[in-house]
Amino acid sequence: MVEPDPHEARALRRMAELHECGFGPKAIAEQLTREGHCPRGARWWPETICRLLKRGLSSDA
Repeated sequence: MVEPDPHEARALRRMAELHECGFGPKAIAEQLTREGHCPRGARWWPETICRLLKRGLSSDA
């Protein structure tokens, strides 16, 4: 069984919080970077934020 990375889990929770507060994908990417949440790649991309939010929202249903 794969254990979730605690740093990634925190970033995903924060992403969802920002989305619920009305932040768009670009603003979420910028805020995550400002807060020091490191993505797997070089930076956060709005497209990645959209994909992760869609995946998270569909798993909540």
